[in-house]
This record gives sequence, C-alpha cells and structure tokens, in this order.
Amino acid sequence: ESLDKKFATAQFEVLLRLRQNAAEQRPVAPRAFFPTAERYGLMRTLDRRVVQQVCETLRERPLQAVYSVNLSTASVTDPSFASFLENQLKRNRVKPESLCCEVPASTVINNWPLTKYLIERMKSLGIRVAIDDVLDYSICSQPIHTLLVDCLKLGKTIAASSDSSREQNTLLMLVQFSQENRIQLVAKGVETQSDLDSLKSLGIEYFQGYQLSTPVPFPHV
Repeated sequence: ESLDKKFATAQFEVLLRLRQNAAEQRPVAPRAFFPTAERYGLMRTLDRRVVQQVCETLRERPLQAVYSVNLSTASVTDPSFASFLENQLKRNRVKPESLCCEVPASTVINNWPLTKYLIERMKSLGIRVAIDDVLDYSICSQPIHTLLVDCLKLGKTIAASSDSSREQNTLLMLVQFSQENRIQLVAKGVETQSDLDSLKSLGIEYFQGYQLSTPVPFPHV
C-alpha cells in the first residue's frame, strides 16, 4: 500500500479557541489561556472536554475524514486517559480511524515509558497517532517506528527555517526516516507559496497552514 493511498482520506486538525462574551470580539488563541490552565492543573480536564466534544460531533458519522486532536503532556502521562478515550469512542459509536491524537515530541523524548503505553493503547483501539512539533532528528532516537506511529508533524520553526543548510540537513534526514518507516511527514505553518515550494523541493509531500486553508468551524468540515 502506497503512502498516497494510506493517507488519501482528508485530514483536519481541531483547533481550540476561547469564546469571549461579546459576539464581535475575536476568539482567544490557546497561547493566551494555556499557561493559566497549566498553572492550575486544568490541562487534563481541557483535553478530555475537547475529546468529548469531538466524539459527540463525529457520532455515527461515516469515515469521510480524519480529525486530529492535540494532547497535553498531562494527558499523555495520565495512565487513565486511554480508558477515557476508549469509553468516548464506544459511547458515541465513533469510528476509531477517524480520530488522530497528536502527542508532543518533547513528551515522547522526556516521558518515553508512559508515552509508549498510551501510544500502544491508542493503536490497539484503532486510533491514529501523530508526533507533533518535531524540531530535530532526536525524536528518531526513540523506537517510534516499532509502535506504528502514523505521522510526524514538523514544528513551525524548523519548517520556516528550511532555507538554512543546517535545517535542510535535518529535514532531509527526517524525510528519509519517514519514507523508510512509512510514516507520513507533515510540515506545519506553511503560509506562503515560497514556503511550500521550498519544502516540496526537500521531498516533503504533506502540508498544513494558511497557504492551503484558513480555519473553519468544526461542524462544517
């Protein structure tokens, strides 16, 4: 099975925003409220609420697309989170392959045993798994390929620096690693045609960013 066929289904990332009281005010991006949530130990609660809402939205939908949800380190290292995911899938009769959970690369590196446990559980449920915010080749020091990880997502900073020789070498190694292990490699934060062309020239085939699409309300995709 080719990678093109394996990842032919449309893919979307679920973005979290905080609504303000006045309708005319723009929603607040996570960078403004995540630090507070982390400070008060609310990230696990926030993650669970997002997963719950996504599963309720996807209830009994046919498999038309894959929807990615970002997980915090707090959730990845929570031994009970896998059971929560399983419960939400069953309760809402969601096809597991329509859901992808994104695990921070830093968590994979710094909390490997607990991350490995969660990835194994998610894969056993049929959920797709992505490693998010990959900034260098160090992520490949962990045996992620043995866990059948589906996707690596490049951090915006490394993708935006693709013109430098150092970053080009890193990207080329990641391209080779992903091809050898049949893992999808996605460049995030692609906002110009120049960025797109530069990354394509290095062998990257999958992209995410404003150059391709601006955010739209979740129920509309």
